Amino acid sequence: SYLDMILEAASDMGVSLAIEGKMPENTAIGDIITTAIHENLTNTIRHAQGDKMRVLLSADGGVCTAVFINNGTIPEGPIEERGGLAMLRALTEAAGGEMKIEAAPQYKMTLRFEL
Repeated sequence: SYLDMILEAASDMGVSLAIEGKMPENTAIGDIITTAIHENLTNTIRHAQGDKMRVLLSADGGVCTAVFINNGTIPEGPIEERGGLAMLRALTEAAGGEMKIEAAPQYKMTLRFEL
């Protein structure tokens, strides 16, 4: 699967990628979350020079949340959403979801979907 390929790529690049919780049964939302894992992995390596990334998945009261954090360098100032992040926001919002990115005190992306 696409997720298995991402996990293998993370391992090959020396990044410890931990996914806590389980993917939603809704495959469209699961695919967006998988795309977000890929994008965050790329950014953890390219921009943050991090070697650990965590994905926290939860589904509660009809809401699915995916939180992405890494141990890399803290971004200096707001994150510019272009390329992959802009595409990810478009996918998320087209599915009725919300995407929030925080730069401080550490990088954190949260995707939220109504199930």
